[in-house]
Amino acid sequence: MCGIAGIIFNNNLIFNNKLYDLFHTREGKNYRERILQILALGIKERGPFFQATNSMPHAQFLHSRIPTQSDEIIGRQPMILHDFESDNDPFRDVMITYNGDIYADGRKTLESIVGKQADASDTALLIAGYKAVGKYVLNVLGTTNEYAFVVCDEYNNRFLAARDNSGNRPLFYVIDTQTQNFIFSSLAFPLAELIKQKEITGTIEQLLPGEILEGDFINYRKSFFQPDYYGLDTSLAPPDFLEAFYYLIEKAIEKRIPEMPFAIKVSGGLDSIAALHIARKILTEQGRNPNDAVPINFGFAAAEDPIWAERYFHEFGITNAITIRPTHKKDFLDQLFRKLPEIAVTLESTFPNLIRFGALSDIIAKSA
Repeated sequence: MCGIAGIIFNNNLIFNNKLYDLFHTREGKNYRERILQILALGIKERGPFFQATNSMPHAQFLHSRIPTQSDEIIGRQPMILHDFESDNDPFRDVMITYNGDIYADGRKTLESIVGKQADASDTALLIAGYKAVGKYVLNVLGTTNEYAFVVCDEYNNRFLAARDNSGNRPLFYVIDTQTQNFIFSSLAFPLAELIKQKEITGTIEQLLPGEILEGDFINYRKSFFQPDYYGLDTSLAPPDFLEAFYYLIEKAIEKRIPEMPFAIKVSGGLDSIAALHIARKILTEQGRNPNDAVPINFGFAAAEDPIWAERYFHEFGITNAITIRPTHKKDFLDQLFRKLPEIAVTLESTFPNLIRFGALSDIIAKSA
């Protein structure tokens, strides 16, 4: 468990920092010192045994963690990647503070970009990956790795804050309405304390899973990261693009089909029916029974969508669908419990992680 926090200084303020600090000094501490002190105390519980800070012209970052014996030195954060060809010019460096875990596949892909580095920490690989490909390092991290991090990129005059698609690592922030500085933390209450003490003004926000916030130290923009779909050429003519897009979806579904029968949640919408259809096609090509893909048709009785699912089942002769069509929420639970024995027998398993949620958008996102 780690905690990250810090400030990204707005470019309109950066060259007047000393003057701003001078006019905002209280009790012997300037603006920056007071903010960092409150942030440091706030995230200390996420790493009470080791806390460090590092700074660059546009940023000052904090990091709290429980260090391990193997990475106490090599993984120390906040980490700066120096541009040694620039004679140690701080305006050409990159700094990161990071909370997360990069697993074997992610490390392997990062090493293919930046080169294999003996004993390199996750943080060292991530900052090197960012230096090489910018925000598209998020393509490598995909949805299987966990992360929340902030990067200050002095060379490209940009910063990036990002949170993983699963939402396992939190990241809260405030854009101070007085200074337009970006203040962030793994926890919300240090930011609330800063607002309470009138050190900053603004609203506490949280990056949603899969969301990024980027800017040029003046303007900020929040969005959901759009992957490049592994080199899928979006300039292709429509027929070729659709063929490439279908290939991507098919491969994403294929690699998630287990050896035993599995369930696909079908609501009657286009995406879930398409996922079921593609899964049945893949099973047939593999010489397996297409009925190994068991549709579980969820939907309230008054809804129209489940009717389309039933029509699909009829047209393709699917007889193994398990239908749950409640009239209200309590009825949904009653029907679900009555159907559980049938689901267990049909699937040869009661493991909930074998139940597939069929939205194509979810499948594409999880194909990383």
